[in-house]
Amino acid sequence: MFEHALVAVDMAPSGTLLVGCAPRLRALGVRRLTLLHVPPVDYPIAGAVAHLDEYRESLEAMAEELREEGLEVATEVRPGNPSREILRVADDVEADLVLIGSRSRSLLREAFVGSVALKVLEASHLPVLFLRIEPDGDGAEAPLAVFCCPMDGPILLATDFSPASERAASIASALARQGEGRALTVLHAVRGVARSDGGASRSGSGPGPGRRTEDGKEDPLALLAGTFRAEGVINVETRFVEGEPADVIVAAAASTGREPLLVMGSRGMGLIRRVALGSVSRDVIGRIRSPVLLVPEAPE
Repeated sequence: MFEHALVAVDMAPSGTLLVGCAPRLRALGVRRLTLLHVPPVDYPIAGAVAHLDEYRESLEAMAEELREEGLEVATEVRPGNPSREILRVADDVEADLVLIGSRSRSLLREAFVGSVALKVLEASHLPVLFLRIEPDGDGAEAPLAVFCCPMDGPILLATDFSPASERAASIASALARQGEGRALTVLHAVRGVARSDGGASRSGSGPGPGRRTEDGKEDPLALLAGTFRAEGVINVETRFVEGEPADVIVAAAASTGREPLLVMGSRGMGLIRRVALGSVSRDVIGRIRSPVLLVPEAPE
């Protein structure tokens, strides 16, 4: 599925935590990694250059530990604008996936708007895997923790049937087929009467293909589930829920029992458009602890 992942590494403790989760990417098919650190050049260039050797040594030490786990690992240090360099290097090394923490040093004291992570998402033509990093406890001295489940468990596909969601569905199907009996839940949320529990489910697993909506049209969720089953995904459930989409998605992820991998399109039907502070993708990333695989529309 994803053979080669680019890992964006901050030299703060959050970066070390992110690298520690990298071996779990094997559940997504990853066999090769490129560890990238981008020293920002918002201070004199000489200062950035003076530390390049230190950054390279630190990355190489991280890489060696990952090689002992059986992964093929390369390292890159590219001073510059972090979001632009992450995307440029991802193209240069022909990565299939970008891994980035949803919180960095700056994000611990800023809103998500304008963050490196969000800028990468907005411009990336590659799927981006976000892992949530936050203080593990109260107080300024609380250590950071990263939430990275094994990633070989259940998959939650949040769809709005946009082009990006279609690509996300294809990826979710491929991942589900990598594990025997891996559960795939397909969730479609529509704005309705918001509830504190994230919404009200209007349909469960359903009878599969052939189910129709109230206006007589074939149920798109049933059609999608039928496609997954035809592709070899055995354990498929569909859910149609009324409520604010971000609330519904976060609640669904929290109710699965075992931590799911959330897969969703990054654009379309209101996702990640800057029309409001709480766009769905940004809102989900800011609140959910599950890993989130955000998938852009396929390049033309």
